[in-house]
Amino acid sequence: MQETIKFRESLEKSIDLKNGLTLELWDKSRSMVGDRWKIIVIAQVDIPVEKAFLETNTNATANFDEMKKLLGESVRFEKKMERFFIDEKEKDKITREMMDSLIESLFPYLSHPQFCKRFIIMEFAGAKQKKLLSKQKQQKEKNG
Repeated sequence: MQETIKFRESLEKSIDLKNGLTLELWDKSRSMVGDRWKIIVIAQVDIPVEKAFLETNTNATANFDEMKKLLGESVRFEKKMERFFIDEKEKDKITREMMDSLIESLFPYLSHPQFCKRFIIMEFAGAKQKKLLSKQKQQKEKNG
C-alpha cells in the first residue's frame, strides 16, 4: 500500500508595510508519514532594486545599471520556519502560531523606512564579492 503525500502551498496572508513593500506569508507544509506533517511557513518580501536605488543618496557606490545587472529587477528577503512530525490535528493551530511569530519578529525590521536601502546594499555587496571571487577562481584555473 502506497501512501499519498499531501502538500499545502498557499499564500495565507499579505500585509502592506508602511515603507511600500508587501510581506507575504506562505504555507508550504507537506505530509510526512501517516498523520504527521512537516509544517513550513515562509515570510517573504520582494524588494524592487529601483526603489532601493532611489532611496540611496548620491554617494551610492555603484550606478543603477550595475545594481540591476548583478541583482536583477528585484531581490527577495525570505525567512523560513519549519516544525517536523506535527500531528495532523494540530497542524492548523501550529501553522497560525508560526505565522504570528514571524509577523511579530519581522514586522518592525521589514517595515523600517531604511529596510529597502540597507537590504539591497547588503545584497549588492554580496553579489559583487561573489562576482570577484568567481573571476579570481577563473583566473587561477586559467593560469594553472
